[in-house]
Amino acid sequence: MKPPRILIVLLVGALLGTSCSKQATRAERPASSSSTVAPACPGGVGRSLPANARRISRKAGDMDGDGRSDELIAYAAVDEDEAITGWRIRVLLATNQGIDSSLQKPEQTFPGDIQAYGLADANGDGKAEGFVLVNAGVSVIFLGALTVSGCQIDWIHIAHDGRVLLGASGSFGSGFSFDCEHSDSSGRRLLVVREIVLDVNSYRWKESSYRWLGSTLVPAGTRKGTLPSTAAVSARAPFYGIHCGNLPQP
Repeated sequence: MKPPRILIVLLVGALLGTSCSKQATRAERPASSSSTVAPACPGGVGRSLPANARRISRKAGDMDGDGRSDELIAYAAVDEDEAITGWRIRVLLATNQGIDSSLQKPEQTFPGDIQAYGLADANGDGKAEGFVLVNAGVSVIFLGALTVSGCQIDWIHIAHDGRVLLGASGSFGSGFSFDCEHSDSSGRRLLVVREIVLDVNSYRWKESSYRWLGSTLVPAGTRKGTLPSTAAVSARAPFYGIHCGNLPQP
């Protein structure tokens, strides 16, 4: 016995409706992406620097870990007389949004040129930290570092004193070295800062090791000692230079 024609029509209509619905769902569903795109930062400053930006320096790298290149920019803000009123750091994320941060602490303590120096993954978390040079005089150079967490620029700082400048290089044999390529016995990345100062008859040196806790450096040990003023250059070499990824030498 053949089924009534009305039932055949209803069955065909239901099947067609289901097929069309599936096709529409497939068409409306966005294509999956293998990379995660971070959401734009609310209130982002955009990609254009202000008209009063001067002494601009730029470095590129992936600062938020999304696999795309971001940009670290340092610049001076000037007034109508071209006098510098402050230094600023801007991070331009690949989301086409910018994060602006006032470089308040180094600006107040160390007047001088500030330059975007380079980017390197210093703590091993897969995101590049940004490094800046603070020129505080003819021969004194300080190194500072910052990291991006969401839509926030955080200065990497020493836990016990809040210091954001990690070392200094000066004249007359004084200087510092910055090394992010060491680990402790458990495999956690360390930051090692070495400083050396020429005294009257000897070099006084200090080596400080830090563990990473987000943007905070927690002291993990300190060593001190002296070298004779006649010490060979090779004996003093560990206390100069930067050893961290592809960061250049100052």
